[in-house]
Amino acid sequence: MRSVVIIGRKSFERMLGLLCIIAATLIFGMSVKAAGPEEVAYVYLDEDVVGTSGVQNIVVGFQKEEMVIGGARLFYQTESGTEGIVEAAQILNNTVLFQKEGMEEIGTYQITGIAYLDGAGAEQMILFAEKGITASFQVVQDEALFVPESGAQVETYSMNEENQMVQAGAETAEAAISETLDEAGVTEAATRNARSGERREVIVAIGAGHDANHPGASANGLREEVLTLKVARYCQQELSQYRGVRVVMIRESESCPYNSTSSYCLNQRVKDAKNAGADLYVDLHFNSGGGTGAEIYYPNKNYRPDLSEEGLSVSNKILEQLSALGLTNRGAKIKDSTLAGPSGQYPDGSKADYFTTNVLAKELGLTGIIVEHAFLDHGYDAAKLQDENFLRQLGIADATGIAQKYGLVKGNETKQGLNLKAHVQELGWQSTVGDGELCGTTGRALGLEALQMSIAGMEGVGIEYSAHVRDIGWQGTVRDGETAGTTGRNLQIEALKIKLTGSNATKYNIYYRGHASNIGWLDWAKDGQAAGTQGYAYQLEAVEVRIVPAGSAAPGATNRPFLDKTQEQPAVTLSYQAHVSEIGWQNAVGSGVTAGTVGRALPIEALKVNLSGISGIQYRAHVSEIGWQSNVTNGKMSGTTGRALPMEALEMKLTGNAAAKYDIYYRTHCRDFGWLAWTKNGGKSGSAGYAKSIEAVEIQLIPKGQAGPSTSGTAFKER
Repeated sequence: MRSVVIIGRKSFERMLGLLCIIAATLIFGMSVKAAGPEEVAYVYLDEDVVGTSGVQNIVVGFQKEEMVIGGARLFYQTESGTEGIVEAAQILNNTVLFQKEGMEEIGTYQITGIAYLDGAGAEQMILFAEKGITASFQVVQDEALFVPESGAQVETYSMNEENQMVQAGAETAEAAISETLDEAGVTEAATRNARSGERREVIVAIGAGHDANHPGASANGLREEVLTLKVARYCQQELSQYRGVRVVMIRESESCPYNSTSSYCLNQRVKDAKNAGADLYVDLHFNSGGGTGAEIYYPNKNYRPDLSEEGLSVSNKILEQLSALGLTNRGAKIKDSTLAGPSGQYPDGSKADYFTTNVLAKELGLTGIIVEHAFLDHGYDAAKLQDENFLRQLGIADATGIAQKYGLVKGNETKQGLNLKAHVQELGWQSTVGDGELCGTTGRALGLEALQMSIAGMEGVGIEYSAHVRDIGWQGTVRDGETAGTTGRNLQIEALKIKLTGSNATKYNIYYRGHASNIGWLDWAKDGQAAGTQGYAYQLEAVEVRIVPAGSAAPGATNRPFLDKTQEQPAVTLSYQAHVSEIGWQNAVGSGVTAGTVGRALPIEALKVNLSGISGIQYRAHVSEIGWQSNVTNGKMSGTTGRALPMEALEMKLTGNAAAKYDIYYRTHCRDFGWLAWTKNGGKSGSAGYAKSIEAVEIQLIPKGQAGPSTSGTAFKER
């Protein structure tokens, strides 16, 4: 509907402040002066309500008809406080048209001021709050727009010479507005599009680099021409879910589209993109030759700087998404031609780009970029590329970056099956993902703060879930699209429990795993088990969820889905310490290390054995002139000190929990005998009746079920 725009000296709830003045100074590169006599006569807004992908036409008219305007920018502020600038789309006499596209958010947009260059080249700044001018419009989701059959008549108000608000006649304001809109080519059809949230279709051509006739890089069992086709298809599938975009696939199979073996193929791909009316040609590739991570080549600033700017913008959007998958961001790059003379120049004589995609696309008038996703010959990258799910994530990342660049909105975010949506620290709510897709980010140290889950199209199946939140603990269970976690409190989710509900829930299992800070991906949890951590202050940064038919194999390992510090058992360690003749007490040693001496004929006189983290242990020594002593327990001395009585034999065993979980192996090095065989769990080691002293001992603690040292041979001699 046509809006009613009122301009008058009213109270203004929000002042723009110094930021707009500073912004204007940066824009024009000169000092801001007080506005001259060219006061605003009216402000016209084409719509009072605009869809998120719609266009708002804003016309500002000045009182002085003969004034000359050299350039202008309009300032606005959203309901959340975000500030923005719109450049003039058309200037006609004393009237300026601004076209605001790509609405950042829903809510009220307040027009806060205008900066313009007067006929002398001096900058003038008018803050609407200071003039009592209020002009605003609402932005809603496209789906929320309601357009009646007939709209209201335009009514425009302005200030007369006595500073009184009066209605402008058709021969003044409306005529000027109409003339300005017509001059700018804003037709009635365009106005209808703005009201309905429609926009010109963006055409994206996707090229899967290389083919069977022009093979690319290969390493680690990976072939570039195969991977690029897979990623291109995933990109097409994802991008096709958005409104206002048409996707053109330049290569749809592994064979060459033109059955050529020459450079004709590469040139023709770009030409086909142009013939399809593409705004953007995305040439997908993989790298090799040393390095790791993703990089994108966009056109240089020569010849068509506008295409360079667009290329840089979309490249950075895509790189943000690729780096969120854990790939190193090598940056958006320009590479100039190395050819001399006209061969390395654009038609205007400026230095050309190096790559054909960049050069030919620019000469044909579209933006061409080359996306190098990862390095096939780097172990870290190659390991990721072996995973089909990761290739799908690459395609989705490319599509998401393109969609963000052009402000595209998905036609319907609801997916069949699982729907999962995350609120990420510093990023806010992300787009909905489905079964097996990455939800959140990795490699960016950004925690999940809230999650919403639902099930679509699965009769008799619902979902319930709960979150363990930092400083809060386990929250109550929520269901079917409700929010688990918090927003606006900077409290990250540390663990999750997810369970299917409904009459058909038993027909399925739900698996899920978390990517925790300082750990990475944990194993898969299942059907209500906890996934993540508790007690470590480790945030979850991403999750993956999969629904499978009941009894199906798990997507991966299930041994370690959840770490609970409060339930951790202390580490089990074994240490022992020998008292040696002429030396005294040696330092304690750990499992499997020699205590005592070898080759020095120095007997061990006493021994202490300590088992920590579990209980218990007991041991006894056979001592010269004494015989077998009584058993002692953990850490106590067996043998003697200060009496010069050597130990001749040793016996030890585990008790309690230790005996249930471990075996204890030990052996002794005896004078004239050397090392005797290993024994375990209460067996005797050493000698009796030979007067042969123990000179060294080794002890090992082995978990039950694991192989220990061989016990074949003689461990104890007696006569």
